[in-house]
Amino acid sequence: MLRLLRRLLASASSAAAVLERIGSAAPIRVATLLVATSLTTMPLAAPPLRAQAVIGYGDDAVALPGGVVRVGFLNGWTRFDQRFTAPDGAWIDADARIRRTPIALELGVLNRLTLGVMVPSVGTYAVATYHPAGATPGHADSLRMLGQSAVGDVETWAKLVWLGQQSEKERTEQQGVHVRSALTGLVRLGTGIPAHASHQLAIGTGDGQTDVEAASQWDLIFGRRFWASVVGRYVRQLPVTRVVRVAPRDDPFSNAVLVNARIEPGDYYELEATPRLSLGQHFVVGGRYTHRRDDATSYSAASAGAAGADPAILDVAKSSATTYGFGVVYSSVASYVAGRTSIPFEVSLQYTRTDRWLDGVPPSILAEPKRSEIAIGVRSYLRLFGKR
Repeated sequence: MLRLLRRLLASASSAAAVLERIGSAAPIRVATLLVATSLTTMPLAAPPLRAQAVIGYGDDAVALPGGVVRVGFLNGWTRFDQRFTAPDGAWIDADARIRRTPIALELGVLNRLTLGVMVPSVGTYAVATYHPAGATPGHADSLRMLGQSAVGDVETWAKLVWLGQQSEKERTEQQGVHVRSALTGLVRLGTGIPAHASHQLAIGTGDGQTDVEAASQWDLIFGRRFWASVVGRYVRQLPVTRVVRVAPRDDPFSNAVLVNARIEPGDYYELEATPRLSLGQHFVVGGRYTHRRDDATSYSAASAGAAGADPAILDVAKSSATTYGFGVVYSSVASYVAGRTSIPFEVSLQYTRTDRWLDGVPPSILAEPKRSEIAIGVRSYLRLFGKR
């Protein structure tokens, strides 16, 4: 079994590397590649399995059947721009790009209990162009590029469906109104690399800290066409000590000092709603709205530092964020359950945009630039043990 899992992960990692070379400008070619990858990850002689109906978009209260493993990855591309202007008229144009490829492996231990692990491969790239005071837009006196490529923050979780569990046949052919609910416990390990402390505009591959998350998922199912998920999450972010760049966050022109600081990030909660509409047995479209509320984050010196370099200037006030998104999923799973196809897989295309505001700041001023992401993913299913 371990040999099979290693082969599945190797196939997903190879596909992710190819996706990064292709870039985000070719979604049709990428989708085609993902379908081909999903087919190659499934042995032709694989035993039959009871797979899921068209789900695949957003969080939900669905658990895998006992003995079924699901392998998937979602390759996402994010890009945003910033401009900083000094009092003397000099300015900096910053262009940031992030490629994130989470590879997830989930196992249905029991029909109501699913265990999972997600290992993200993350690549970041930031370009800062420095323009002197009085320069024309086409003139720059220096250019600095910073990039990182490494593992992000690894996640592991357990999901228990405690209400409304259905068989696969009941789920794919259900009628009427149903309610399903699950509880999830998740640990996010600080395996990612934080941003370079020596440069304010650099982007890390992760937070580099450990989080503990508890979530409650509720699915409201209305016949075969419409269903929606409502999810509540609470995340406890654990303190961490590391070297930080002490300088005003919105002023990359000022002199900075590196200080060993203790960071106490604020806890946060999220409320998420995801309505979905099924378009026959193979397609589903959906929207997603998420509201996030963060407590304040504080910084303090962990050891003696330079005089006047107080990391408390990096403190972040309470903040709120909203995320809007939509997605479409193609799935062969319902046809597989009905015996009309031989390989169960899902391919998804998603778009999200996130805005974030700080408390006490006018609503027209964002705490961060708007971040938009396009992501394409695939998931394949395989029965490892148990009866169909």
